[in-house]
Formats: sequence, C-alpha cells, structure tokens
Amino acid sequence: MNKKQSPLLESIKKTPFFDVFSEEEKWRFVEKGGRLFKRYEQKGLTIFSEGDIGDSMFVVLSGAINITKLITPNNQEKNVALSKPKHTTIAKMEAGSIFGEVAMLSGQTRTTYAMTDTPLVVVMEINQEILYSFNLAIQRKFDKQLISTLIGRLNTINKKFANLKEENSKNITTILKMRAKYEES
Repeated sequence: MNKKQSPLLESIKKTPFFDVFSEEEKWRFVEKGGRLFKRYEQKGLTIFSEGDIGDSMFVVLSGAINITKLITPNNQEKNVALSKPKHTTIAKMEAGSIFGEVAMLSGQTRTTYAMTDTPLVVVMEINQEILYSFNLAIQRKFDKQLISTLIGRLNTINKKFANLKEENSKNITTILKMRAKYEES
C-alpha cells in the first residue's frame, strides 16, 4: 500500500497526538500494520476490563469509546446486593483521544473498562515493545506527547477538584445557616 492511498495514515494525520510527527514518522506507524491497529465493528464491545493486565495504551483513530466503572447500587441488606452492578460512564474518548496509558506506564492492572460506543471503532494499540521498536526520535516525540496529555488531564482534574471544593464549601455554609434558623425558631 502506498502512502497516498492509506486510510490509516489519513486517520493518523487527523489525530492531534501525532501533530508533532513528520509525514515519514507517521508512515512508520502504518508500516507496523496488523500488530498495531484494531477494528471493532459493533457498539458495546469490551476492549479491556477492570483487573486486566495493562501493558498497552490506545489511540482512538475513529469512532468513540466509553471508559466505565462497574458500580453496585448502594441498596444492600445484610451484605447482599439487591441490584445488579451497572457500568457507569466516567469518560468518553473520541477520535484523537488516548486511553489506557496509566496501566501501560505503571504496569498495574486496569482500573476501568473500555467499551466501544459506536458501531465502528478503529484504535491503535501500542505497548512498550512496539514503542521501543521505533527509532529514538519517534520514541522521544511519543513520550513528549504522552507527558503532555497526562499534564493536561492532571490540570483538568485539579480544576474539577477546586470547583467541587468550592461548591461543597457553599453547601456547608447554606446548611449551617439553615440549621441556625431552625435552632432560632
């Protein structure tokens, strides 16, 4: 397959994660072929499950993925759950997103589920072995993009935490005022 006719190369070109890579470097990913790219042709398929060994990360090239946690409703009697656990979506990863990187970097098991959310999903799955098979320049760019993504996520979490903290503070103040009014009457 030549570069001009490769739909995978076109998908990589549209993915912000690969913006810092040259055309030739992007083509190197395509040349890895079947080892790197996975196609899911049904909504609701599990890509990985909580507890799985996490030795790879994924880049969404097309479609969407739901990152979920299995939650058991809090209606238990004598330690027996009355309702079945349900998947709760905690993040939606669309084309250009990466996921699974924490488990790949840490060697820990997966802490969430990743499930297809569209009828067609194409992902690039990269593990350490594949990453180290590229030249040093590609490895460095990949690492830089990965670090940049993690920093962005940490900043987002910090903002959400600060907003929650402020909201909780306001709620406590409101409750204390209501309590004081109640005690006055």
